[in-house]
Amino acid sequence: MSRTTILCSLVMSAVACCAFAVAQQAAQPTPPPPAGGGAGFAVSPAGDSAVLLETRSGRTWLMVRSSDRLQPAVWLPIERLEQRQQAAEWDTQQRERARALQQNAPIEHRLKELPAMLAEHRARSVDPNQNTSLKRFEAEIAELEAKLRAAGPSNAP
Repeated sequence: MSRTTILCSLVMSAVACCAFAVAQQAAQPTPPPPAGGGAGFAVSPAGDSAVLLETRSGRTWLMVRSSDRLQPAVWLPIERLEQRQQAAEWDTQQRERARALQQNAPIEHRLKELPAMLAEHRARSVDPNQNTSLKRFEAEIAELEAKLRAAGPSNAP
């Protein structure tokens, strides 16, 4: 036999096998919908959590684990915004919070550094009442805390 005849036979056999396999897959019946009137649920991964969807109503819940991971996880409802204006307001609030957090980050960072610096200067100071560095650190701490208070609790995450 020639090489061409053998090659054609192999190609035809491969095509026949593929056609048979596709026909077998198409012949499988689709599973019937769930019996009864029960609500269907779907679970989808979301980061290190999951989202639960009730398929009939569209209600959703987010699985939240306890801080110490010793307590069981709970499903918390997810608020659904139906109107575009609600979504726009939510988005605006999030942008404002992010901007405030970004503006406050340097202040909070400095406030974390200052107490250690103040304690170090107090330990070195011979006469704390005469040390101007201590007074300057205390004044700066008070000023930064006042700025954060003025920013208001609405900027908290």
